Amino acid sequence: MRDWIFRKAAEFGGRFTLQAADTLVEYIGNNTQRATQEIIKLLTYVNFTRPVDKDDVILLTEQDRQSDIFTLVDAMGNRDGKKALEMFHLLLEDMDFGQLFGMIVRQFRLILQAREILDGGGNANDVARILNQLNFVAQKISAQARKFTLSDLEAIYHQLLKIDVDGKTGGMPADIALDVLIAQLAN
Repeated sequence: MRDWIFRKAAEFGGRFTLQAADTLVEYIGNNTQRATQEIIKLLTYVNFTRPVDKDDVILLTEQDRQSDIFTLVDAMGNRDGKKALEMFHLLLEDMDFGQLFGMIVRQFRLILQAREILDGGGNANDVARILNQLNFVAQKISAQARKFTLSDLEAIYHQLLKIDVDGKTGGMPADIALDVLIAQLAN
């Protein structure tokens, strides 16, 4: 995707730094239609007189929520509790809890499935094919799956189910329970 961004920027008569292209990929994934719009916007911002840099991308490009979920889960997998909780609360400011919770559950379901594929001798290409995901997404999911054991992921998935049930039946409020889970996983 990075090379595609470099080529597309050159077609429009501009340039991107390596860090800017990587940040744009992180923010929008493999969405080439959106990437084209972002490239034009960013090149116009720098008036085609200098390469677009990382700060330009951060300033002008809205991060795709799927990328934010990857960041949250990466922070959890890296045991970075501060970053994980910060990202969770940042996402919660912009999203309904139910929508955010659904995205987190989906992400962990994909990671669990990817872990099973990897443990069975598969690779990221197999993850992409079997789970019907874009290669970029499969690469991210596979990298995240390697940060957890299968038993860890099964336990997390069961805890997510408990959070959902408790939230619907008057147990611990779901947002607080998820906050606790993130803190526990990250530490």
